[in-house]
Amino acid sequence: MLYWSGSRQNIHFDHVKAASKGGRTVIPTCARCNQSKSDKPLKLWLRRLSYNNPALLEEIIEYHKPQRNKISEVVREVRKEYFGK
Repeated sequence: MLYWSGSRQNIHFDHVKAASKGGRTVIPTCARCNQSKSDKPLKLWLRRLSYNNPALLEEIIEYHKPQRNKISEVVREVRKEYFGK
């Protein structure tokens, strides 16, 4: 989630907040991220990536550096926890 190469191949649309929990906002994402996030809250999923797939978390952080939106703010919060910066 939160990281999309721009390729239309295997594109998924993920609810930032799970649809089962009232979420309505959807964003384009890769299948791998969409499936691993499932219905987890965004911040929890990002924190788990730091243990389970740190390389993917670093890709997401890099992707969101120039972005200015609410999702990117959450990514930056987790980056501060992860890197201490």
